[in-house]
Amino acid sequence: MWSIANDDIMRRFISDAKEKPTNASILITTHPMITYGQKRTYEEEQTMKWLQDQEWGIMVLDKVHPIPAKIFRRVLTIV
Repeated sequence: MWSIANDDIMRRFISDAKEKPTNASILITTHPMITYGQKRTYEEEQTMKWLQDQEWGIMVLDKVHPIPAKIFRRVLTIV
């Protein structure tokens, strides 16, 4: 809505929309999805592997002020 980026390069990795990141340049997610410590589905594991294998140029973090520094650090370490 607030971007001129083509929808074809955007994917969501959130609790109710786990889109495969194939050919994605923009991934929209939440810190709980990144730091989730329990067993993941195969698709979620593949998305996390893809996320970690990318060389990201920019990361936009919104509403991180209530997040404890430990969780914030964990997100940045994982990504």
